[in-house]
Amino acid sequence: MTGVTPGTDATKWKLFIDNSAAAAATTAANTAANAANTAATNATNATGYIADPYDATKTYAVGDYVIYNGKLYRCNTTISTAEAWTAMHWTETQVGDDVGELKSAFLNKEPINWFDKTTAINGKNFNYYGDLSTNGIMFAAYVPVSAGKYTFQVSYIDLGGNATRIHLYDANKGYLSSVNGTVIGGSTNYPIITIEIANESAKFIGISYRLNEINNFMVVKGETYPEIYSEYFDPFSELHNVTVRPEDVIGLTDTCKIVNNLHETVNDILVSYLNIFNRANINTPGYLNGGNIVGTSGVTYDYIEITHYGEYISNCVAKTLYGNAYNNCVAFYNAEKTYLRNAAITIISDNGNNSVGTFKIENDVKYIRVTIYSTNVANTAMIVFGTTLPDYYIDNGETNVSTVDFIESIKGNVLFGKTAIFDGDSICASSTDVSGNGAYAGRISVANAMIIHNYAVGGGTITSETYSGSTPKHWIVDSIDSVYNAHPDADYIILEGGTNDADVIGSIINGNTPERFGSYSMTDFSGDYDDETFCGAVELLIYKAINYWPSKKIGFVIAMKMGKTSNGYTPETNNRRAYFETIMDICDKWGIPYLNLWDNCYMNPSLDVCYDSTMRPQENVAANKMYQDGQHPAPRGYDYIAPIIGEWMKTL
Repeated sequence: MTGVTPGTDATKWKLFIDNSAAAAATTAANTAANAANTAATNATNATGYIADPYDATKTYAVGDYVIYNGKLYRCNTTISTAEAWTAMHWTETQVGDDVGELKSAFLNKEPINWFDKTTAINGKNFNYYGDLSTNGIMFAAYVPVSAGKYTFQVSYIDLGGNATRIHLYDANKGYLSSVNGTVIGGSTNYPIITIEIANESAKFIGISYRLNEINNFMVVKGETYPEIYSEYFDPFSELHNVTVRPEDVIGLTDTCKIVNNLHETVNDILVSYLNIFNRANINTPGYLNGGNIVGTSGVTYDYIEITHYGEYISNCVAKTLYGNAYNNCVAFYNAEKTYLRNAAITIISDNGNNSVGTFKIENDVKYIRVTIYSTNVANTAMIVFGTTLPDYYIDNGETNVSTVDFIESIKGNVLFGKTAIFDGDSICASSTDVSGNGAYAGRISVANAMIIHNYAVGGGTITSETYSGSTPKHWIVDSIDSVYNAHPDADYIILEGGTNDADVIGSIINGNTPERFGSYSMTDFSGDYDDETFCGAVELLIYKAINYWPSKKIGFVIAMKMGKTSNGYTPETNNRRAYFETIMDICDKWGIPYLNLWDNCYMNPSLDVCYDSTMRPQENVAANKMYQDGQHPAPRGYDYIAPIIGEWMKTL
């Protein structure tokens, strides 16, 4: 079946061609037919997989795709009993004909669950007035909404009467008003409520729920709460999952490019709006008739080579010149320039000798010739691949502005379509970014159309066996093992951390290091390191990254200045700097590039323009400061450092 469907884990959506219907009994005749069709398919489909060959032992559903005798077909009726090829049950088609409809369905698909847990702000909840308050067992999130009804669960046991008081925010997450939810189910302590949003200015709601339930929490549109959990899905984010071969983009040689789980035609992006009519071509007085030039009326232009097949649109159909025989305006020829037939032109705008019409070029055509009314018409004449004319004249050999921008953004961007892994502490963690834009990793992803996986966790340490009370912290040196198992083909591995190690392990005083600081040797590359010490953990982390992803791009980000009190930098801040210097030394040992934001960007909590210690975190955010609290970046801080990190990544 072809269509838009959730993946097996309900976290992805795929535009796919799948012919896995149940097989029926195999007969000798059907097996022989299958073998012949498979051979024909292999001969004509050597350039890449599109669909399975027709299988006379299978059943098919409406919309299934197959290859038969080298052509692509779509099933137009349910075939519930296996049968030999029956032409009336199939419609010949091309990927390019169907992908636009499928892509539109994909992009317009609404998620079941509107809550994106990567935007959650851990350890916070919204108070009665709509402000964020500290609450260690809760998470808070701004969930995008529009006018209508929404249903979700709240924690009455934690928030009391405030649980059903839901706050509305504008596009900039400024507080608007509050609405009271109606309980429709759930339990006394954890009721399920429905709210109705009538305010058209409301673009977000503020929700709070138990942190230990973040992986089960949903905000659904409407008044029905699903029994089965569904992950958040954003089709526009999925479109960042792009891989493009250079020949697809620069050579424009393929009609289709594969983008992970989405098929998009190059015609949609690159080939459309290419004018194949060359007004500088040799022209001869006279008009086409049966592929030959006759008479003296009109002007016929030399052969135009065809490289893309499908629908074309022309704004130079000489309808008046030919009368009802205007199909003669365009003639088709084979590779030897032998006349085949005339185009079957459909007039969509009757403008006399500048009429607009469409026609289809099949793949047996190698050249066309065109008759226009006069050479004056040639100055604005266009024959364009697709069914939509540009809003402005494009000369032969030029491309439309959007295509130029698209190509240029790809040609010079080594990050485009690549997969990047990020891991670290709260500086890198998506949850720290109150704007919901995914900290610096999320911004880099959007700017460069990258696939990113951000594993950073607030409070994380490079060193193992560190704890918050009895709860293990996020140990980056161990996390990398599961990250590799999930993403062995990642292109970029960008690490960060060290701040919490410095705070947990202790200060370096007069050159004397704490016991768990450890040590390192510039000549020891054995991989045998004690990851319960800071130095050993940094060494092992880098050793693992190199061995897991040989030849891939590995780098380390040293965080910007942090740690502000009313009296300036504290001993803890100086201690963090000492730990960062150790990371940089060990990176030098292993030849791992690092970006030293501490010394090479101007973010500094001692500067009033960056941070105001008299204001609460949300007030610093509202005032467009770079820090929320003198340590963690505010959205403006991430806006500043993300491009710096992205440009550095291009140099790896």
